[in-house]
Amino acid sequence: MSKALIIGGLIGSMCLAPQIVSAQSGTCKSSDAFSNHVIASLKMLMSPSHSDERSAIGLPQVNARDIVLVSDANVCTQARLAMDSLGHAWVPTAPAVPPDSRALYVVQVGDTHCVFNPYVPSRNDFEFLFYFASNWQFLSMRALQ
Repeated sequence: MSKALIIGGLIGSMCLAPQIVSAQSGTCKSSDAFSNHVIASLKMLMSPSHSDERSAIGLPQVNARDIVLVSDANVCTQARLAMDSLGHAWVPTAPAVPPDSRALYVVQVGDTHCVFNPYVPSRNDFEFLFYFASNWQFLSMRALQ
């Protein structure tokens, strides 16, 4: 995937997403078909045959039981802050986007986190997953199909 496509997807996800009001309270999205798909994809990455991709993402190899959907509002708030900071960090001259308080999917993978913003419209049937270290330092981004 080209760097321009990745940056374009990120800018689109951070700056061009429509303002949709979520009826869900809190900052964590609850379990549904999409979160189950993401978790299944992450568990598949733990197999030895996917070690190169897992390493490229920056994910540690963990037991499948250590891949869980987060429901802790504090963790999801930290994920939101990390996501909101990416747009400014990558394009400092872009206008600041107002802080977003809508719920995110956050999946814990050992001591790292996978974050997905469900309010960004999909283009070309790809969804961008963002990966963060335990201190919320950005690791990488991966398109999930």
